[in-house]
Amino acid sequence: HFTNNRSERGGAIGIRQSDDVIVTGSQIVDNRADFGGGVSIQQSDAFLLDCLVSDNQAIPPTEVGGHGGGLYVEDSDLQLTNCTIAGNSATGFSQVTGGGLTVIGNGNMMIHNSIVRENSGLQGEDIQVGVPWESGDLMMSFSNALTSDPVRINVTNGSTLTLGDGMQEADPLFATGDNQWLLSSTWSGSTNDSPCIDAGWEPAFSYTYLSPREIIFMSQRTTDPGGWPDQDTVDLGWHPPTPDCEHNGDVNNDGEITFSDVQQIFWMAFDSLPINYEEICVADLNWDGEITMLDAQLCSYLVF
Repeated sequence: HFTNNRSERGGAIGIRQSDDVIVTGSQIVDNRADFGGGVSIQQSDAFLLDCLVSDNQAIPPTEVGGHGGGLYVEDSDLQLTNCTIAGNSATGFSQVTGGGLTVIGNGNMMIHNSIVRENSGLQGEDIQVGVPWESGDLMMSFSNALTSDPVRINVTNGSTLTLGDGMQEADPLFATGDNQWLLSSTWSGSTNDSPCIDAGWEPAFSYTYLSPREIIFMSQRTTDPGGWPDQDTVDLGWHPPTPDCEHNGDVNNDGEITFSDVQQIFWMAFDSLPINYEEICVADLNWDGEITMLDAQLCSYLVF
C-alpha cells in the first residue's frame, strides 16, 4: 500500500522516462502532490492493474492550481485495467484540472473495466483530457464514468475522448463504512446490486500474465464487502484479495477428502445446496470463481 506520502510529482508513485512499468494490486490512498496526488506518469509506458486510487490530492504551492488529484499522465502510454479512481481532488484558485485524472500530451491511454467517480476539481471533476496549453487523448471501454457530463469529464483544446463498448453512467452503488469503494451486493445484505457487477469485458477467471511468477485471476479476488470471489463476467473496478482459504476440496471440513465431499460439490454445481463463501472457496478446485461439474470431477481424483 502507498499512503500518506508527499511529493512535487506523484505523491505516492512518480514514473518518468521508463518502460514496462507495472503496478498491480495496490492501494494508493491519501497522498499529496502538485501533479498527480497519487501517481504521476511522464514519458513512460506503464500498466496499472487492480489498483485503488482514492483520497489523494493535487495541491499546488502557488495559486495556479493542481493537476490530477488521483493521476497525472503526460506523453505516456498507460493502460488502466480493473482500477477504481474515486474520492480524489485537485484544489487551487485557477487552472485546477482533473480531480480524478488529468491526461495531456502525446501517448495512448486506455481505461478498461474500471470506475472513475466521485472525485472533485474545478475543471474535469473526474477526468480532464487536455489543458489550455496542450491537448490529450483518452480511450475508455467497459467502465463506469459520467462521460456525458462535461463538468465531470472535461475535454478541451482539441483533445479527444474515444468511448468503446460497455460504458455505463449509472450510480456505481459503492459500499459504505469500512468497505468504501467496494460494490454493494445482495450477497452481502445490500438492498441492490451494483450495476458494476458482471459489467466488464472478459470472464472473471480470465487471467493477466505479468511474469512466470505473477499471474492475476480476478476470480481469486473480490469486489464484494463479504469477500465473495468474482464470478461469471468480471466486475468493474478494484478487486482486493479474497479472505485466505484453501482450495482443497474438503467441503465438510473433516480433515480428509472423501466421496461425501464429491457429492456435496456435485449438488453445489446444480444449485441444490446453499453455498457460503468458505464452501465456494474450498470447493472451487480449478479457481475459476464458480462451482461446476469440473470441480466435482477434480475432487473425485483427490479421493484416490
